[in-house]
Amino acid sequence: VTTGDSVLNNNGLTIKDGPSITKDGINAGNKVITNVADGSIANGSKDAVNGGQIKNISDSIKNSIGGNTTVNPDGSITTNNIGGTGKNNINDAIKSVDDKVTNGVNDLTNKGLNFAGNAGKDVHRNLGDKLNIVGGADAATAEDKTSGENVITRTTADGIKIELLKDAKFDSITTGDSVLNNNGLTIKDGPSITKDGINAGNKVITNVAEGVNGKDAVNVDQLTKTKDGLDNKITDTNNKLDDAKKDLGNRITDTKDQLTTQITDTKTELNNTINNTKTELNSKIDNTKTELQNKGLNFAGNAGA
Repeated sequence: VTTGDSVLNNNGLTIKDGPSITKDGINAGNKVITNVADGSIANGSKDAVNGGQIKNISDSIKNSIGGNTTVNPDGSITTNNIGGTGKNNINDAIKSVDDKVTNGVNDLTNKGLNFAGNAGKDVHRNLGDKLNIVGGADAATAEDKTSGENVITRTTADGIKIELLKDAKFDSITTGDSVLNNNGLTIKDGPSITKDGINAGNKVITNVAEGVNGKDAVNVDQLTKTKDGLDNKITDTNNKLDDAKKDLGNRITDTKDQLTTQITDTKTELNNTINNTKTELNSKIDNTKTELQNKGLNFAGNAGA
């Protein structure tokens, strides 16, 4: 069917120098398509979209780019000095920003951080480099043999301070040959002060104050004073004993002399008595003998004188 410049046939509708709708599709013929409903803008959608939708998209892109971006009547977008980079397209602007970011990152990386302690030179590390913070203990030390309960970190205007508690608690402290633990203090080949008492370790104990109470330790001065006192008392006692001995000796001598005299006198007296008695007995015996001799014996018979 032909009507004017329009031809409708089995292939479709064709308008001379205008649109056509055929089996091959719709050809607007470089004409404006108006009153197009909003098409779906989604993945897989094949809907036609209208100018209003395109304008919304253009405005959205403009707002996303920001700055001096404008949407032209033909729908194109013009950008100028994007983000203050001096570049007029996104690629150059991003590259410019990327270069600045890269340079800035490199500067920051190279600037890094400097670490300082109470002593020693400052230690520099680039960002991303490792800084070793180590202690003196063997890294293989078991976790239950270490503790952080006595350490605290405190932020200051200059950095971070690592502090040790004033009232620190330790299971054991070893310094040289000395070991301090819950049992007390032990020094190798030396004294020890433990729960069991004080062991001088065959060493001299110096600066011992004078003992006062019954269980106090005494010092050599006190012992010397005591010894001197005892020596004086012993000397005095010995002197007294010597005097007593001498006095006793004198008394014994005097008593001996007296006894000797008395014995001698008694012996003399006894000898005299014995002699006198002997003489008297001898005299009596002689007298009795004489008397018996003079008296004789008289014999008488039955007759005669």
